[in-house]
Amino acid sequence: MKKSILFTVLILLSIGCRKDEPGVPQVLPIPVYEPGPQTHGWAVANKNDRVFWEASGVGNYFGEDSTRIVVVLKTYSAEGAWREHLGFGPIPFGRLGEYRLYPNDNSNPEVEVQTAYSTFIADGDVIGAIYVLDESTEDNRLEITFVDTLRKVIGGIFTATFVLDPEYEDYHSYIPYHPDTVKFSKGRFQVEIVQ
Repeated sequence: MKKSILFTVLILLSIGCRKDEPGVPQVLPIPVYEPGPQTHGWAVANKNDRVFWEASGVGNYFGEDSTRIVVVLKTYSAEGAWREHLGFGPIPFGRLGEYRLYPNDNSNPEVEVQTAYSTFIADGDVIGAIYVLDESTEDNRLEITFVDTLRKVIGGIFTATFVLDPEYEDYHSYIPYHPDTVKFSKGRFQVEIVQ
């Protein structure tokens, strides 16, 4: 009897004291947020192949240029605070096509099509985590499959993989529970251009 109790205690201690193994990725829970009002558009995707993701969306002209647009997808907390931002652009408006995605680079707005993903905390005005496009992933793509120039509506599909931006490594250490990698797959969207 004493041996079985001792054996059970040893097993429980070994499980409870297990440390993370180096090189083994840590699986963190992926927060699921609300899509918010979908007045001007919507998006759906698989997030990290485990979670169904839904967002509200809108299209905007790229500055004063009415030949190119930006697609903005957002999620919100149950209380209405901004939680996620996923953007694509500039995208040529009025034509169908598939585009390779590039990391957001404000210094070179001529690169088509750029993307960015970030999260927000508190009441939506504090950045939670900043991600950059994982350029080692081959399937970072956006395809415009539907255009209605009269109603100013576009739709398409996308896949994009992001990693925590190493430039903000110190900042990310203060805010826990952000996965190192976020992949949006089988994404679909349709947005109205408002501006």
